[in-house]
Amino acid sequence: MKHLILFVVIAGLVLAVGTAQALTLQGQAAYSWQASWTADSSGPEYWDNPSVDGTPPGNIGYQSFVAGQSYWGSAGGAADLEVTFTSGGSDWAAIKIEIAGLANQNKFGAYKKGDPSVKKLLFTGSAGPGASIIFNPVTELGSTDFGFYLEGPRGTWYTESSLNAPGQKSDQHFAFFTAPPLVPGLKAYYIGAEDTPFLDASGNPWSDRDYQDMVVYVANIPDASTWMLFLSGVPALALLRRRKG
Repeated sequence: MKHLILFVVIAGLVLAVGTAQALTLQGQAAYSWQASWTADSSGPEYWDNPSVDGTPPGNIGYQSFVAGQSYWGSAGGAADLEVTFTSGGSDWAAIKIEIAGLANQNKFGAYKKGDPSVKKLLFTGSAGPGASIIFNPVTELGSTDFGFYLEGPRGTWYTESSLNAPGQKSDQHFAFFTAPPLVPGLKAYYIGAEDTPFLDASGNPWSDRDYQDMVVYVANIPDASTWMLFLSGVPALALLRRRKG
């Protein structure tokens, strides 16, 4: 009975620390997670557009890994133009797919909320699917609140669209889906990016808005102190077993 109580206490502390540091998407009040959607290249979801990339063509919604996941947007399918994240601990990022002619030149990183002058490059153009990195926004950006950016030959875009270049501040170049977490109880997301301006210099449609030019998986992971807290209970449990024997 004693070792069961000790285990419950330790597990509760681990969950409490993990929850306090959890990676969480922060959006505007009018938007929420949408569980009901169908990818057919005709909307109304803002990312559900015909793609000119890949064989067969298909936007991010056609990718098998987002099946059964929810996306962040309005009930009518509109994009939230101001999206950031909060995390008080370490996060793991990995490139899931890249389907773009500019894949070798695109860069992906994190920046401090509201201040793109403070940023952390996560993936260079040479990185491909499977590349991964651990980053900590607190130590590397000086804040628990941050966003993501995509930089390429055709421009730089932020999950806070108000930070985009003039004429593109109403264009959300990222799609956000829930994802299976690395650690039960924590959170993870798929973030799909579009690497081309929606309109060209003449005001004509340019981007296919398929949001799969780069898709990054981002997940919260326990930091060292959380694991140490859990492991500190192992000797105590062993001692209780010996005493019982």
